[in-house]
Amino acid sequence: MKYHLVKVNLPLINPWKISRNTSMEKINYIFLTEIDGRVYPGEIAPNIRFNETPELIEAEFNSFLKGKRTGFSSAFTCGLNMSKWFQENPIKTEIQSKTSFSMAIMEPSKIKKYLENHNQFKSFKMKVDKESAIDSIKEYFKWTNKDLRIDGNEAWSDPSDVMKLVELFKDKPISLLEQPFAQGHDDCLIELKSHIPWDLIADESFQMGENIDEIKAKYNGVNLKMMKTAGPQRLLELVDLCKKAKLKLMIGCMIETSVGISCALQLAHHFDYHDLDGSLLVREPFGFVRNIGDQIISEDNLSFFKEKRSYGIK
Repeated sequence: MKYHLVKVNLPLINPWKISRNTSMEKINYIFLTEIDGRVYPGEIAPNIRFNETPELIEAEFNSFLKGKRTGFSSAFTCGLNMSKWFQENPIKTEIQSKTSFSMAIMEPSKIKKYLENHNQFKSFKMKVDKESAIDSIKEYFKWTNKDLRIDGNEAWSDPSDVMKLVELFKDKPISLLEQPFAQGHDDCLIELKSHIPWDLIADESFQMGENIDEIKAKYNGVNLKMMKTAGPQRLLELVDLCKKAKLKLMIGCMIETSVGISCALQLAHHFDYHDLDGSLLVREPFGFVRNIGDQIISEDNLSFFKEKRSYGIK
């Protein structure tokens, strides 16, 4: 058994601006377990919000090669566990998922062109900040009545600002509002929840199941991402936990290649909302999924998924 770590530079097709930062490129890694000449990939998508950097991932891989097996970052652990999952589970082909398509924070004047360029999607997930949210949403509905999902990324601090947004757009086709307030500063949602006509989805506030009762009091659902759950195994455990709590479920992703999206597609049938466009936002090298209309589809022939040459290894 051998192990490889492949660095993948992912240029973004459009600038990726959220309420916290702006990016033009993402650096991910593919962890490969090689067994009898075949490889089993696991994606590592480090998140700077959790102090996961390329330097950290490479140092963790070196520690892994020296025998360390626990105590890694969530993203690195996800790569290990995804690789193990692909060893133990046959990958299904031709799986389809209707995904929303993400809109980074942009000048409202650019929204019309963005919608025209991605007209095949039936639902959009808009990143917002508190300064431009209202203008951006107004501009969106000026040009379309397609389903909108609002992703605050902890943008707001004043509950009155969120309620102003609700009052302005309560009659529009908006299905959800994700993480409007910062983790640890969202207690106001206990009172606001009944006044917001959309599903309230927790992202950063969800503590991997440890605070499920608190989440249920504030939110209607949870966004689960494998990079945060440290792989598909724990993600499925959390699916069961959230369903018992009668919370809706979104399967989300980071900016990822089609390796990570291929794994997510295998599990997407458990979820109410799908946000699996991560590999469509970058120029990615693998092509293990394809996009037809608003569908993300795993390729019908994934024999090359386990070939070393697919990852540049001889």
